[in-house]
This record gives sequence, C-alpha cells and structure tokens, in this order.
Amino acid sequence: MASATIRATIRVTDPHGLHTRPAAFCLWAVLDLDACFTVSANGRTITGSRLLPFPALSCGVLRARQGDELTITATGPDAEEGLEAIRRVLAAGTRFPDNRRDYWGTKNLNKRGGA
Repeated sequence: MASATIRATIRVTDPHGLHTRPAAFCLWAVLDLDACFTVSANGRTITGSRLLPFPALSCGVLRARQGDELTITATGPDAEEGLEAIRRVLAAGTRFPDNRRDYWGTKNLNKRGGA
C-alpha cells in the first residue's frame, strides 16, 4: 500500500481533558500500525517517531482541555486506520468498551490474538 499523509481535527470531549488514560489508549490503538503521528493543540506541537506523541499527550505538553481541538497528522500506509482508531478512542473518553474490537479495530487485535 502506498504511503499517505492525512490530517484530522478532533475535539477533546472528556471533561478532564486529554490525560493519561486516553493517551495510553491512543498509544495502544496505533501500536502495531505502520504510521507516524504529529499532534497539535493550543499552539503546541508534538512531533516525533511513530509512538512518541501519545505518552507526551498525558504529560501536559499540549494542555488540551475539554472543548479544545487536536490536529493530528498521520503519515504512512496505515495513516487512515490510525486516525480512525484515535477518533474512536477519544470519542469514548475513559470508558473501556466491552468489545475491544469495536474500539481498536481488527488489525491490532488480530496481531494480539483476538478480543
């Protein structure tokens, strides 16, 4: 598959803003995908390797609060799938779903042995 670069704007809906749990869920959701991510909010940008932006999200680097918009740029063969996974994670907030396949998608779960 050809490498793609796509961008999405996602609003933070969690009342506590973007903190450790959703950041960790974002990391888990894209762990096995072949894509690199850049995340921007409030005039700050986290750019780095494939997984670097997500642990930094929970360290207050972006200071993203409820209602703030994140601009996420993904590059690579799995860019579209990665952005969709991040959308699902941030839409769910801190709720951990009963069916992880709905939350993470199938690619990561297939690599980890299913739901």
